[in-house]
Amino acid sequence: MTGQIVMPIGDAVAVVRRNNTLYFECTRCSNDYGDTTIGDPKKNSIMRERSIGEINPWNKYAKVDQFVVREYYCPKCGVMISANMQKKDEPIMMDMDLSKL
Repeated sequence: MTGQIVMPIGDAVAVVRRNNTLYFECTRCSNDYGDTTIGDPKKNSIMRERSIGEINPWNKYAKVDQFVVREYYCPKCGVMISANMQKKDEPIMMDMDLSKL
């Protein structure tokens, strides 16, 4: 970590303090996702969209054409930071808004 940990967010992301500013940082490789004014580190991650049928063969009985799994990864080390299942036509779901910290 390149700063003082203020708050862990799961296993892969932490809020750290550097020079009196709060940043999202990867806990594995110290990748800087940006300061917390961006709201959610997913905004500066890499997203991969997968069919729910790829995730589990039992999902073939669901409405496979209507749902997706969106996975979010650190652009530097590739650790997954988040995943959401949602309808294909829905906008990306933000898990948090820490922009007012």
